Amino acid sequence: MSEKLGRKITLIVVFIVLAAASLLIPEKPFRLGLDLQGGTRLVYRFDFEDAAKRGQLSSADLNDKGALLQSFKDIILQRLDPKGVKEISIRTQGADQLVIELPGAADFNATPVFWKLGAALAADERAQLVLKSPPAENSGVSAAERIEAVEALKKFPLDGGTVRIGSENIEYRSRQDNVLRELKRGVDKTTPAAHEADGDVQMISTDELERIITQIGDLQFMIVAQPNDPELSRLGTDLSRERSKLDTWLAANKGRTHVDFNLLPQQEGGPVPVLRWFPHRIKRGEAVTPVESRMEGLLVPQRKEWTFDGDDLKKVEPTNDEMGYPAISLDIEDVKKSAFGEFTGSYLNRQMAILINGEIATAPVIQEKLPGSCRISGGATGFTKEEVRELEQVLESGSLRIKPLLLDKSRVGASLGQDYIETAVWGVLVALGVIVFFMLFIYRRLGLFSVVGLVLNLLFLLGALAFMRATVTLPGVAGILLTLGMAVDGNILIYERLREELARGLKLIQACKAAFERAGVTIIDSNLTTLIAGIILQIFGTGPIRGFAVTLNIGILTTLFTVIVVTEVLVLLDVKRGTSSVSMMKLPTDTKFQFLKVYKGVMAATWFVILGGVALFAALPREKQVGIDFLGGVALKVRTEQPMQVEDLRTMIKQLQGAVANSDVTAIQDSAADGGYTLFSITYKKDSAGTGGEEAGEKAAETLLRSSLASVLAKGPVFLTLTPGETNSGAAGEVYFEAPHPTAEIAAELAGVGFENPVVELLPGQTTKYRFTASVAKDRSEAALIGQIGEVFRGRQDSAKVPFSMLSPVPESNTIGEQVGQELRNAAVIALVLSLIGSMLYLRIRFAEYSYGVGVVVAVIHDVLMTITGLAIASWTGFLNAEINLAMIAVFLTIIGYSQNDTIVIFDRVRENRPKSKGSLEDVLNESINQTLGRTILTTSTVLLTLIVLFAFNYGSGNVLETFSFALIVGVISGCYSTIYIASPVLLWFERWQARRQGTTVVEGSTPATTGS
Repeated sequence: MSEKLGRKITLIVVFIVLAAASLLIPEKPFRLGLDLQGGTRLVYRFDFEDAAKRGQLSSADLNDKGALLQSFKDIILQRLDPKGVKEISIRTQGADQLVIELPGAADFNATPVFWKLGAALAADERAQLVLKSPPAENSGVSAAERIEAVEALKKFPLDGGTVRIGSENIEYRSRQDNVLRELKRGVDKTTPAAHEADGDVQMISTDELERIITQIGDLQFMIVAQPNDPELSRLGTDLSRERSKLDTWLAANKGRTHVDFNLLPQQEGGPVPVLRWFPHRIKRGEAVTPVESRMEGLLVPQRKEWTFDGDDLKKVEPTNDEMGYPAISLDIEDVKKSAFGEFTGSYLNRQMAILINGEIATAPVIQEKLPGSCRISGGATGFTKEEVRELEQVLESGSLRIKPLLLDKSRVGASLGQDYIETAVWGVLVALGVIVFFMLFIYRRLGLFSVVGLVLNLLFLLGALAFMRATVTLPGVAGILLTLGMAVDGNILIYERLREELARGLKLIQACKAAFERAGVTIIDSNLTTLIAGIILQIFGTGPIRGFAVTLNIGILTTLFTVIVVTEVLVLLDVKRGTSSVSMMKLPTDTKFQFLKVYKGVMAATWFVILGGVALFAALPREKQVGIDFLGGVALKVRTEQPMQVEDLRTMIKQLQGAVANSDVTAIQDSAADGGYTLFSITYKKDSAGTGGEEAGEKAAETLLRSSLASVLAKGPVFLTLTPGETNSGAAGEVYFEAPHPTAEIAAELAGVGFENPVVELLPGQTTKYRFTASVAKDRSEAALIGQIGEVFRGRQDSAKVPFSMLSPVPESNTIGEQVGQELRNAAVIALVLSLIGSMLYLRIRFAEYSYGVGVVVAVIHDVLMTITGLAIASWTGFLNAEINLAMIAVFLTIIGYSQNDTIVIFDRVRENRPKSKGSLEDVLNESINQTLGRTILTTSTVLLTLIVLFAFNYGSGNVLETFSFALIVGVISGCYSTIYIASPVLLWFERWQARRQGTTVVEGSTPATTGS
């Protein structure tokens, strides 16, 4: 005994030291999820099959998609975090998707981009949309204004996007100069209409972060073809004939591009094999000219070793050209330098075209054999520093070869994440305090041992999370609270068993041994069934829900250790020191309720309520039943400048055309004496038929909502205006924060971005909004500087340790494509089914009969349906915006685990009582339920107290824990009820049915005696 006790004490001490070290040694022991620290989560898909059809991939590439996806992952990571210091997470998902998580990534792209329609657009036009050309050099417009106009036009991505004209959304597939091609009209259920010239064209799906990710980054070296090029003459043609073929084909195929022509076989009118056509890139300050006038014929390298791309670059770095303008220096990998030298040496005095993303960036004359390096300049006007920085970032990372498609985007602002952290910490502390009081009040000295075990359980859980570098999410906090409740559940099981053993007349030391031995089996059984659900959730869950599963699973293991080992050590040490009795609050222990006498009527009433609840849920509109997780759509939290009423905001949105006008609006924060609100939740979903929008609907909806509410949204967080001067530009701007900061420290941070001599002062009547003036280098652009202002403050604190959290008008957003919604829905169904199958198989093994497993499964189905009933009532009454989403699947799996836990306690007692009972199975069930009734009430009460605290701290916040905790409250109450009036009657019915089949009577059980609760 002493030897075993000594080993257990040593083990406990070792775990305490390891957990403390994991928490204290690292500077940041935890990785916070994006919902707690703020950040952006993006899901991209690569269409490998379509790329193969377009000739972008070979059959070998298709046979090894995993390696290709991994290479794309490395390229994107290099682009986003070239120095490896941003803690960006990129992981593969499935066979063709990448999940990108960027902690703290702010959104400074709320301001929509506008341009003018250059020509009238018919309602049925689907070939092209002409934007107004930027002013030409002789138009009387200043050079600075021309440059600004060209930069604005560049905001319309070359490789496609979505624009809005009037009330119509239009998707285009490519842009050539000022022409948007291959249109898809009336997306997002908007109506195609005729549009006059000079109307506003709004770019509603542009994003700087996404642009960096989705740029192909393709680099090629080709030789510019000459009019009578020998390589063309050998094929019986010349450049003039080939150009004529191109012009004729483009004229006959409106809406098609040179890319399509280059893929066309020669026998079908395409170019000869040695020639391809590409346009020159429009340089900064140049007038936009038609793409046909900038087309150049290029010779395809005829030797395989003369083919070079971004993967062949050893080094990419900024430099200056002969005019002093910013440029890019390229250094070829050593193994390809010889081939590069041969290539350039074979074409002396010829122009070498350097193509980036399908455009000719520059075409210098090869004056000598190049040893393995070259320079890309911006021509007569040069590149800007931002263009050089972007080119360097893209070229150095390599070529994606395939444009990734955005499926899912979610973002949480840092300030909102900080609010969640404070709420979560207070929730944990209050719940812990309630549980401590409860245990001390009921179990006195034994309760103190439980409290010690509870604190150690929390230490071990946090230490394990820190050691594993696990990500702590908002649902993960719920997992911590649930762990505390389950830990108390185990202690109550042991103490109530101890009460029974003492009542039988055993001495304290013997009663303690018997209690830990017999209750331990039940504790392991009940926790392992919960672990099955947790493991399945961890496998199939995504994002924050996976964080919940990780926390829950670790919590189950730490709970088993602290309840079975730590509590036992503390109790036995106390007994060895001379304690001969224990004091516990007296509870009803000799009840004789005949629960199953009325089970038929109670079960009938129960299922009647469930059928009514399910019918109530089915009667809800589809968008009220299911969240955007499964339907696809957009969910935003928006902050208004002044308090508003819900109806006023709803009226503004209803004026929009299309499905977005039906977005649901709810207030989630009261901020004014007159009942006005400043924080709202806006949700747009696709309907059940998937007609809420076409492919670009979800992408366009967020920007459309933002632009329609621009007049009432909170201002900021960054404004900037540049006034060009002779040498520098004058800068005037405003920066909005969540909390006050010293103006000198704000100025110091702005100086780090490149602002010279910044002067910062508070705006009149404000405490967290500042304006500044400064000067800045003339080649800096407003858009780039705004992004860099946000970057410099991100993750920083002032001298008082107050974070520089910027005030965002849209502190949280979540955009999910319909395809992702379908995948999540399928995974959720699989998770639920596998959880039920896994539980039944485990119980079949433990109880050696299927009847127990059937009883448990029917009970958990009842609990899930009862929870859905509770959600339906909450939705109909307006109490909560309750819906089935990914978080609710986690709730269902948790309820399944907890309900099984509760039922197994009684079934273990039934298994123990049957061999020694002379009564019927109904009598055994009634006896077992009465014997464990005190435990059932106490454990349900402690878990309920924990969940009520969680719900109270999150009610009205609109975050995931609000409906999460409400549904768990309903499920826990239902689980307590179903153990008695669902699981037990089903076991009785199943056993009687089997007995009738076998021609016997269910009187005594044949289950062998085992230890149990």
